[in-house]
Amino acid sequence: MHAGMSNDNEQPHSSEIHPGDVSGEPVWPHLVDLRHNKVIGVVAVCDVDKAPTENVRPTMSMSIRQFLKLADQSMIHIDMDRGVTTTVLNGDATWKRTADDIIAEVVMLVQADAEHVGPDTFPWQLYAEAAQERGLDIQASDLVGVPYTVLISDRLARLSGF
Repeated sequence: MHAGMSNDNEQPHSSEIHPGDVSGEPVWPHLVDLRHNKVIGVVAVCDVDKAPTENVRPTMSMSIRQFLKLADQSMIHIDMDRGVTTTVLNGDATWKRTADDIIAEVVMLVQADAEHVGPDTFPWQLYAEAAQERGLDIQASDLVGVPYTVLISDRLARLSGF
């Protein structure tokens, strides 16, 4: 997803970048006025990440990229990415985990950014500020209660054994 503005007089917009486009130029099938497009959820996309090179022990790193999902089903990347690295200290290197374990870890890491920690508490104010930076007219109170979805990549699922 690409979002941006070319000048101060232009309305904020976003557009999908199609994976098949090899020219490197963004494809603009339609413009979306972000100021009138409601946020309907927050999505965390989890994938295998590069392990730190200075670590000589078996290591697996997971990236957590966060997005706001809009009513038109587009997603806007927000600059609140997280990650976690797991290192095997003794024994065989295995990364077998359930999807529920990964989701619980992601939710715990993300909720740590919230002012008050609780079972349904997320950093709503930080999400609202990130959305405002991208042209969405939204307040933290508008986000409270929107679904938080964790997506696990195929690579991470295979590595985790499910």
